[in-house]
Amino acid sequence: MRILQFTTSYPVSEADSTAPFVRSIALALASLGHELHIIAPQREKGTASALNAKGITVHWVRYAPLRGLNVIGHGRSLKNDMRLGWATYVAFPFFAVASLIKAAQIVRRWKPEIVHSNWVLPGGLLGALVSGFAGVPHVVSLHGSDIFIARSRGAYRFMAGWVLRNAQRVIASSPYLAEQAIALGAGPERAHFLPYGVDVSVFHESDAGHPLENRRIVLAVGRLVEKKGFRLLVEHAGSFLATHPQAELWIAGEGDDRATLEATISRRPAEIAGRIKLLGRIDWSSMPMLLSLASIFVMPSIRDSAGNEDGLPTVILEAMASGKAVVATDIGGASSVIKNGRTGVIVPAGDGTELARAIGALLSDPAGTAQMGGAAAIEVKSRYTWDAYARSLEQFYSN
Repeated sequence: MRILQFTTSYPVSEADSTAPFVRSIALALASLGHELHIIAPQREKGTASALNAKGITVHWVRYAPLRGLNVIGHGRSLKNDMRLGWATYVAFPFFAVASLIKAAQIVRRWKPEIVHSNWVLPGGLLGALVSGFAGVPHVVSLHGSDIFIARSRGAYRFMAGWVLRNAQRVIASSPYLAEQAIALGAGPERAHFLPYGVDVSVFHESDAGHPLENRRIVLAVGRLVEKKGFRLLVEHAGSFLATHPQAELWIAGEGDDRATLEATISRRPAEIAGRIKLLGRIDWSSMPMLLSLASIFVMPSIRDSAGNEDGLPTVILEAMASGKAVVATDIGGASSVIKNGRTGVIVPAGDGTELARAIGALLSDPAGTAQMGGAAAIEVKSRYTWDAYARSLEQFYSN
């Protein structure tokens, strides 16, 4: 099948942590024999090094007349994942026109059989226009912040509603996003929750012993934005760090909330603050190594003050595949892939006391934690691979 995809984020290398799941989905579809042309906004640097693969052609669209307007996607459109920056409003018309011109060229020359858009806005809007022009079905994937943006203003709700009503299928990364899509206009019979996958050849249990035998690393990974819940985690870290002298809390990622997190850490007692480390941005290619150092993985997601929340962070599945017990909140799709008490622990979002208690309980039970991590790895390998995800997409494309 010939698939034309729109995306506002796409990695430029194996190391790039910009939406690697989008490339993983493309690779999985290509491995099944499909051919993909992908339209993505050009990045300021590194675009030329993008890794193409058999069956995949990435078209990097040049759209920004000024460097300061090169903000579409790759984590720069939203401030703290809560509001669009002014440059995004200015840049979007340029991006839309350039993308539609490129899509028209591809449609005339290559004749896609389906259009698949990542994120309902802006990708879904562009995909809907092109699918109408090409006379082929349109599938929309929802990943999280796009639904938040769609709900934020009347004009966005109108555009998103039109896109969702006219899509053949709407694929959501969490049950909550599927419900929101239906509320915006998607037909209930066409909106589906489909959990992400993981590359189990990259993320898997290590045969070697734990490289930090004298330390117990509690690891959290994600962009430093409010909805990730890292402030809550830091505020309550003292309760499990104080009772477990070998434990440390590591948080990997960058974002608009870094200064706030640093200030929160600085207010902790010195013996606690010294064991909380902000690692900064970690290359995606380094994630397997980082996960191997962890004893426990934590995803403390919340619904932020603007109403935005996570879909299903792929790092949860990567941690599970790596044999790590995961403590996550009941936000987004985490509770749909974690079997509470067996492959991980689910706690109420926003309850820092319960979050810390769950982490402390796992730190106190290394054998039980290891058993839980092993069960998580088995669960992921049997159910949540990118191949399984791509085969589900095939069915949605065909029906």
